[in-house]
Amino acid sequence: MTTPVRDPRDRFTERVENYVRYRPGYPSEIVQHLLKLLPGRFQPVIADVGAGTGIFTRILLEKGCSVISVEPNRAMRLEAEKALQHIPGFSSVEGEAVRTTIDDSTVDAVTAAQAFHWFANREAVEEFNRILQPNGVVLLTWNDRRVDTDRFHREYEELLVRYCTDYSSVTQTNITGDTIVELFDGWECSTLNLANRQDLDFLSLKGRLESSSYCPDPADENYRIVMARLGELFERENRGGVIGMEYVCRAYYLTRRK
Repeated sequence: MTTPVRDPRDRFTERVENYVRYRPGYPSEIVQHLLKLLPGRFQPVIADVGAGTGIFTRILLEKGCSVISVEPNRAMRLEAEKALQHIPGFSSVEGEAVRTTIDDSTVDAVTAAQAFHWFANREAVEEFNRILQPNGVVLLTWNDRRVDTDRFHREYEELLVRYCTDYSSVTQTNITGDTIVELFDGWECSTLNLANRQDLDFLSLKGRLESSSYCPDPADENYRIVMARLGELFERENRGGVIGMEYVCRAYYLTRRK
């Protein structure tokens, strides 16, 4: 029997708590570079598309941006609103990458953090183009977990490939720079890659995995296997009760060609 493919908009509904607590943040340099591409714009207006629980939205707000958080998943959107509604410049809409509900030519930049692989299509690019002001910028960024730095990272990757049945089909690494350049045909593209890291005890490592859309549900037999193997891996590889999970934060900055 073929396992039904879950709607991307619903995949994280039961994972919100773990997403908030255990997902990595982003280097502040990612946003600082974006602001350099928007010179002279006081409190630039940013549409953060696929904003989820607002991890990247918060960084934008703390850098003085006004942010429209666009998120179709109700549970994630409500979590972002609860966490960020007190910060000046924050607003939230129920929308999707292809239908943001934002007016034409009203935002200085569009961002998608850990999200564009869910809607990497020309319709989304057309929507970004529609809502951007002239000389606007699109920023696409991901935290890509390292898979080759040491035995822990190699075996963690093997665990996901073997027991998380749709991991290979939904991982963001399927979206390459070439994919982005092709989709944003006629746009200039520049890149920035930065190291990022989480130090995780076992509870945090477990929560980090459970925050991922590809983690088996607790009722799935593979869940028991994954968590048992994860515990064994942690016991063998931790240093002082902590595992360092390393990432490369890759960012693509896209502007229309003059």
